[in-house]
Amino acid sequence: MVNNLYKHVPVCQINVNGLSSHSEISIAHFIEKYDINILSLQEINCTNELDIGVFPGMSTFSVTADRGVSISISNCYSPQRLAQLEEDGVGIVYSLLNISNQTLIVGSAYCTPDKSTTDGLSRLLD
Repeated sequence: MVNNLYKHVPVCQINVNGLSSHSEISIAHFIEKYDINILSLQEINCTNELDIGVFPGMSTFSVTADRGVSISISNCYSPQRLAQLEEDGVGIVYSLLNISNQTLIVGSAYCTPDKSTTDGLSRLLD
């Protein structure tokens, strides 16, 4: 059933390798042009969560660990951050959302290359 839901929910993932005001504007235009509902960004390289710009009509949640990740979700899905699933020092952020009366958990994750694949996968799957 979830696969049928995703056919109607444009999802996009981008490794941005650092956000700037220019890249945030470009991403906002991309979101609007392609009607993106869920946007996952990796390697945002922000020093704190306040550096993450707000994309119009979306809620954005982020963490700064492991070069930083964020997830932006259309407000029509009533996104809620699931901070209780996050762990200090781990580059992963989770959100709860509601699509067509189905409650889903989505996440955005990044594991730096200096960590072993086994360690990184264990951290993300734990």
